[in-house]
Amino acid sequence: MIKSYKNHAFTLIELSIVLIVIGLIIGGIVVGRHMIRQSQVMSMMVDVQSYTSAVSNFQKKYNALPGDMVNATSFWGSVTTPTNGNTCYQAVGTGTQTCDGNGNGQIDWCSYESGRAWQHLANAGMIQGAYPQSGAGTCWTWSPGVDVPTPKIGGAYFMMGYKGTVVYSGVGPLPADFPAVYNHVILLTGSTTGTGALSSSEAQGFDTKYDDGSPSSGNVLTPASTGYSYGCTTNVSYLLAQYVTNATSNVCQLYFITGF
Repeated sequence: MIKSYKNHAFTLIELSIVLIVIGLIIGGIVVGRHMIRQSQVMSMMVDVQSYTSAVSNFQKKYNALPGDMVNATSFWGSVTTPTNGNTCYQAVGTGTQTCDGNGNGQIDWCSYESGRAWQHLANAGMIQGAYPQSGAGTCWTWSPGVDVPTPKIGGAYFMMGYKGTVVYSGVGPLPADFPAVYNHVILLTGSTTGTGALSSSEAQGFDTKYDDGSPSSGNVLTPASTGYSYGCTTNVSYLLAQYVTNATSNVCQLYFITGF
């Protein structure tokens, strides 16, 4: 007996169903990734609040600011200071070994105190981690997760320090930061010099949820695009500055005014 074989092929309806299923799967993956990213971005406020609380508890216990503490080495041991003139910037110790601050009542911005502040908090058990400092050299070459803490989003880290007050009289070059009373801040920045950590739409969404939605006012601010070429905000009058929401790459840094 001769068997007959029929060629079976997908009908247009079957192909349509397959394509719909594939589209739903891809769409679900994209939506899932977006939701995870949004959750990671919004979790930064928990980080900032935790660090701010840690500094407050540290002050109460040691009567000093972390990083600025003049007798830190009496508690946690002293690193060997290098002889290249960079003092504690490039000093590397073991365990809890650290450096003393200068005791001026400020965590000096972008100084070794900015890095050691995280180590002092960790040594005191106020935050998780160690942050022993890797001898990276400057605040813009710190190693994320080693010298400074990182958020849940990738390619970023936190800085901490005293920015004081930024003013602008309306005459002369514009400052790199929007006029405001900053005092001590926590900065979310990209992991390499000249990079942001968030897209402008992410920064705006975060600012709107937790502050006033403006890049130039409130307790969550960005650096001014007049001073930085990241493209996070419109390069206009400070009062009219807005987030450039069509910028999809990570162009935004965020300042969090801490109040300590």
